[in-house]
Parts: sequence; structure tokens; C-alpha cells
Amino acid sequence: MVLRLPFNPLQRAEEVEELVMKGQKRKYYRFRPARYYGGIATADLVGCNLLCAYCWNYDRNLEPSKCEGWYYSHTEVAERLLAIARRKGFNRIRLTGAEPILGERSLDTS
Repeated sequence: MVLRLPFNPLQRAEEVEELVMKGQKRKYYRFRPARYYGGIATADLVGCNLLCAYCWNYDRNLEPSKCEGWYYSHTEVAERLLAIARRKGFNRIRLTGAEPILGERSLDTS
């Protein structure tokens, strides 16, 4: 049995990465503390190549160019998450709402 998707996820990853990256900065729409897992600092991303029908963030990921957000470097994201975690006494952080690594630009940590 061959799985047939209504889109090519690799092609979509390239297209979405183009929409959610400015240089080496990735688009996020919020940073927040969450009660899950005993408390976790959370960064919500914009843009995913998978478009899972059950995803809680499906609408934002369907058209990432229409979603409001701000662009942050990997370092800026880590600093914001660690600040939330320290302030709330959490020992967990996460990225959620979209696939964090879409291609080379979103993976580059230089």
C-alpha cells in the first residue's frame, strides 16, 4: 500500500520555509508558560509542511503568510524560553505548533 498525500511534503517544506524565515530568523507567534507536563515554557511556531488534519494549529499552518508573528533567532528563542522557565520554576521547554526544522535555513545554528 502506498500512502498518497494531497501535496508533496518536501516541496511544501521549501515553500513554507521561504515564508517563515527572514535570514536566519524563524517566525513565532507567541511565547508562554503552560501547565502541561508539570509546567513547561513554550514557543509557538508558524509554518508546517505536514498539515496533519488533527493538529491544533492547522489553520495557522495552512497559510503561514497570513499569520501574525515575529522573527527570532535560535539564540533569542532559547533566551526567551529559559527566562520563562526560570521565572516559573519549570525544568522543561518546548517548541510546538509546527515542524521546527523545515530545511537547511531553519536548521542552521550559526
